Amino acid sequence: MPPLQAVPLVPPSLPPSVGKGTGMFVGREAELVQLQERLALALQGQRQLVLLSGEAGIGKTTLVDAFVAQVRAHTAVWIGRGQCVEQYGAGEAYLPLLEALGRLGRGPDGAPLVAALRQQAPSWLPHLPALLSAADAAALPRQMHGLSRRQGHGAPHRDEGPQQRGAGTDQE
Repeated sequence: MPPLQAVPLVPPSLPPSVGKGTGMFVGREAELVQLQERLALALQGQRQLVLLSGEAGIGKTTLVDAFVAQVRAHTAVWIGRGQCVEQYGAGEAYLPLLEALGRLGRGPDGAPLVAALRQQAPSWLPHLPALLSAADAAALPRQMHGLSRRQGHGAPHRDEGPQQRGAGTDQE
């Protein structure tokens, strides 16, 4: 595998402050390079997932804001953001992903995402009701029932949704 190359997200002709947040941003250059490397791989068609974690106040949001500002300024991509929040009681393991998809789907260019979900992952749509018209939401239970019957009982779904992968059980 060839060595990774960082994507130049801020052209050299721009002042250093362009694309960076307005607040103090110090000592996160290595993390920005890692994010740029993941973006480069994604732009080459290799799926990427980045999970960012750390103690409160360490600068996670500032890092993401700086990276997203650079990307949006120079690359035409969809950027979905979801976050984990501390919850009491039963939580939803896919909540950050559902939040990101919901934000993208409600955006001005969300129609292609909703169409892709309808085609590739219809079982996710009940978890994203704000993306559906009233008529589509009303028809969804019938469509989901038809999807289950076509795939047969016990057959794995190619588009397993948040509650279909052994949720609430000890299954892997």
